Amino acid sequence: MNFSKSFILGAAFVSLTTISGATTLPLSHLMTPTPIVINVSGVFQNGAVLSGSFDIMFGQITSADMQISGVKGDFILDRDGGGHFDRTFGAWENVDLSDAGNFLSLDLLLAKGETNLNNYTGGPLCNASNNCGGLSSFYLPVRDRDPILSSGITAAAPEPGAAALLGAGLSAFGLTLRRRFIKK
Repeated sequence: MNFSKSFILGAAFVSLTTISGATTLPLSHLMTPTPIVINVSGVFQNGAVLSGSFDIMFGQITSADMQISGVKGDFILDRDGGGHFDRTFGAWENVDLSDAGNFLSLDLLLAKGETNLNNYTGGPLCNASNNCGGLSSFYLPVRDRDPILSSGITAAAPEPGAAALLGAGLSAFGLTLRRRFIKK
C-alpha cells in the first residue's frame, strides 16, 4: 500500500470515528513537531573547550545541554534562558545556561535579514573577534574571571530519520542488484 492510500484510509478512519462519537486524539497529536538539534563547539580564551547541543522548536530554544572542559557539571538552559533577537547586533543573544555555581551565556550570529530561529541551521557564535559588533559568548566559573569565547560554531545535527531512509534505500538498491546478478 502506498503512502497516499494509507493517508486516505487514515483520514477516513479519523472522520468515521469522529462522526460515530468515539473518543479520538486530536489531529494535532498526529503532527507533533520534532525539534531541530543544533550541535555547538568552541574554544574559550583560557583554552577551555565548549561542546554540547540545543533544541529549537517554534523558533525558540527549548532545551540545551553544554559541557566546558575543566568545569564539572552540565550546563542546562535556565528557565527564561532561551534568548531573544537583538536588532542592534543582528544576533540571538542571552541564551543563558547554568549548573551548580557556573553561568554560560551564548550569543548566535544570525544570517542577514533573519530575526528569529525558524530557519536557523547553524553558524558562528559571537566571540572575542568582534564578529557580532560587541556581543561575546562567555562563562563565569567559580575560579576564573569572565573567559570569553575565542571561536565557536553551531551546526544542525543530521535528522535520524534521514539516515534510516538512506540506509533503507541503499539496502533496497543492493537487493535489486543482487537479484539481477543471481538470475544471470
